[in-house]
Amino acid sequence: MGKDNYVAHYKGVAALCVKSDEPKILMVLQGMPGQPPTWTLPGGPMKPDESPEQAVARECQEDAGLSVKVGKLYKHQQGTAQDFKKRAYEFECHYFEVNASSTALQPQDPDKLVYRAEWIAHPQLKDLGLYYEYQREVIEAYWKETVNK
Repeated sequence: MGKDNYVAHYKGVAALCVKSDEPKILMVLQGMPGQPPTWTLPGGPMKPDESPEQAVARECQEDAGLSVKVGKLYKHQQGTAQDFKKRAYEFECHYFEVNASSTALQPQDPDKLVYRAEWIAHPQLKDLGLYYEYQREVIEAYWKETVNK
């Protein structure tokens, strides 16, 4: 597929946040206009004046209402994917480990696209429809390497 067929280049961040008292990962149910709600890691596009670390902290606050301490970069992923209308796009995503000082969730999304944030147990993950399906391999690897070691 030629470069002219891509609709966008997405450059964003995502948070890998696991509850400290039980093995659950933070996920967000969101819905873009014209599509059914789907799950994703907390995160989103970087603003031009932000570092990836600043962006992931902001996104955790907006998506889940959590103040977080940003840890190490877990993975940098690049590739191509399709949006819900099956249009191809290029993506780049920085996944950071983050620690939250609280587990109480209260989304504060200024775009009003987040329905809820929830702590999800690993067995539930396989049944979740993900907005960014390419996140699934990252979540599974992170779970295996970090949570289930």
